[in-house]
Amino acid sequence: MTNTSELIKLYCGSHLKYHMTEHESMRELNKEMENVKYHYQLKERALFDKKEKLFREKKLDKWNCSSVPFADLLKR
Repeated sequence: MTNTSELIKLYCGSHLKYHMTEHESMRELNKEMENVKYHYQLKERALFDKKEKLFREKKLDKWNCSSVPFADLLKR
């Protein structure tokens, strides 16, 4: 029984250490993904707030719509 428990401790411990080191890279990757997601949401929110502010002001010359001529925006 003692020999069996020693073998389990030896092999199971090394096995768990291996998985711990393997998961370290996954944790780093997950942390980086969360960081990118957080910054994306910040920029998205800032852009949405800017859009809402410009829409409420109703000053079409500040919209910077290069694809649509300013005169067409005024007509709409």
